[in-house]
Amino acid sequence: LQKLIAEFSRSYSGRLLSYANLRYSQGGVYEALGFTLLRQSAPSYSWCHNNGDILSRYQAQKHKLADLLDDFDENLSETENMLAHKYFKSWDCGNLVYVKEL
Repeated sequence: LQKLIAEFSRSYSGRLLSYANLRYSQGGVYEALGFTLLRQSAPSYSWCHNNGDILSRYQAQKHKLADLLDDFDENLSETENMLAHKYFKSWDCGNLVYVKEL
């Protein structure tokens, strides 16, 4: 990663943002490479179905559900529609957000 960042910084300047998924990392590699921790993001979610389908929360926004679900009900919320179609909400652990000035 250090070599990749060095090569990238030869062509670009500014700020480089990166995210450490807290499910897999505590961000040590970023700190070792001189990144600064900006913040920790809140946990987010995906929608999972027992048939193996996984939808991001962006794919399952209420205004997009009419195209995704067979019996979309405008009077129900995103959560109510997804639960009615046998999806369940799967939460992640959030991310550490790092920045490095190039």
